[in-house]
Amino acid sequence: MIIGKKTLVTNNFWSCKLACLVSLLLLLQSCAATKAQPVKTYNLVTDFGAVGDNRTNNYAAFQHAAATLSGKRNILLQIPQGQYYIADYKVEGGPKKNNISDVIFRNITGFRIEGNNSLVRVNGNFKRSADYKNSGVSFDYAYNNTVSPFTFTNCNQTSLNDITVEGGVQQMTKDPHVVEGFCYGVMIQDIKPGDVSSNVSFNNIHVNYFATDGLFIRSSGKNIRVNNSSFMHNARQGCSIVKGKDITINRSVFDSTGYTGKYGSHSPAAGVDIENEYSIADLTGVKISNSVFRHNFGFQFVSTAASGTVMLDSCFFRDNTGGYSNGFNGVGIYSYNSGMTNSILFGMIQLETAHETYQGTQPLLYKNNIIYSGQSAILSSDFNSKADITDNLLLMLPNAVPGQFFPHIRNSNANFTRNLIVLHADKMLTHKNQFTGLVQNVKNANDNFWFINNNKSATAKAVKQTKDFYFVSYDGVKNLGNQFFPENEKIASARDPKSKMLSINKTDELLGSSLFREFNQQSYNATFLAQADLIRKSMAMIAGPLK
Repeated sequence: MIIGKKTLVTNNFWSCKLACLVSLLLLLQSCAATKAQPVKTYNLVTDFGAVGDNRTNNYAAFQHAAATLSGKRNILLQIPQGQYYIADYKVEGGPKKNNISDVIFRNITGFRIEGNNSLVRVNGNFKRSADYKNSGVSFDYAYNNTVSPFTFTNCNQTSLNDITVEGGVQQMTKDPHVVEGFCYGVMIQDIKPGDVSSNVSFNNIHVNYFATDGLFIRSSGKNIRVNNSSFMHNARQGCSIVKGKDITINRSVFDSTGYTGKYGSHSPAAGVDIENEYSIADLTGVKISNSVFRHNFGFQFVSTAASGTVMLDSCFFRDNTGGYSNGFNGVGIYSYNSGMTNSILFGMIQLETAHETYQGTQPLLYKNNIIYSGQSAILSSDFNSKADITDNLLLMLPNAVPGQFFPHIRNSNANFTRNLIVLHADKMLTHKNQFTGLVQNVKNANDNFWFINNNKSATAKAVKQTKDFYFVSYDGVKNLGNQFFPENEKIASARDPKSKMLSINKTDELLGSSLFREFNQQSYNATFLAQADLIRKSMAMIAGPLK
């Protein structure tokens, strides 16, 4: 009996092995068949009747393409070079209601659209009137909205390449108090529980003049890529992200949101808005690098407190006034465990607001940035968000806004360390012997360098010759380390052991780089970041022996 049981067990063992081997072979055959499946190419002109003459209405051609390709696999849609006009627009209610809808590509895997540097232009020559209200709100809604020519739902391994899309908002008008509608340029729109769009990329797309957003991402999947693209003159956002994981934006431009002509803007009118509408786990892992944010009506960049991790690196920001606007026209990062590194900002960082209480477990990280500001550079007042502000250069612009502290930090959860803070010389004509900076109640304030710009103006020379200087308030700092100043009789007479005096020659050496004189930058310049690295090394050599 024992031998029989062993034989039975052995036979079952080999039967299972054989079944697994057969299943594996069938799976490999299936994968090979899928991989080997040829790509079928369609042409928007020859297959779907489009005409790229910039006047023929191509709405039917785009909808025909979407209906034909939806549900298929391994598809290439070629859009021959031309200018494709879509005359129809949506009327979603009222006596003139129509059946016009967005162009939605659904349930496609292995999908590529090649735009061949074409233009797709949708009709915006209409008014968005105050057609109806919803209960409990004071604003109005319009029935009229533009067509989105590229909406992707439950699409995987999908790309849109080399195309310009325009939304016509510069010809549009609206009644006062009418809010944004469904007027998007390019969308990932996963709505139903089974919709999951992953591995989607947008390459060299340029989406401008839409009444809502140029790019809107609501993805239930992951791995969304935006490369070498631009989003300009859209009314609400250059780009909104409300859902998705592992989203990367690289070498892209977000410019002039909210500047649309007579139509105006919709709040928040940001370059990019990361605004989670689900759980933190549903929107996280956003990385934006080597990108430009400038002249947007609202924030240049903003991420809400309910959103997951967002990291900005090697980006350039310039507010509407070239650095003199307040923080609500600058950068506001409130999202979970997020930060900004290696970037150049002409404007302000608004570290917190009453509406965005930071929820992260790790401090917000602001590191290795150059911030040019005619206001406070960084504002953190009383809300006590966790923050590490370290190794930054804070440079005051000429003719700074009066009455501002530089910086303005009153935050018991902040570390403010190894920063170089440089006032402009003309500030001292009105503020000598006064507090010009607040670093109050912070956890750590160590090894910061406080200078006046050593430009060659008459004001700078006069300031250098005076015996007076300026002061920084450190009230309530829990761990106050060394603070470095140029030689100055007023500070030296206070005999504060934490204040270390540097010779004028050493000060001039630290402030000799061209970045201290370039106040009109329009794009990212890696040379200035390299100069800043050398300055930090010099600062470390000065501070190190005093530990």
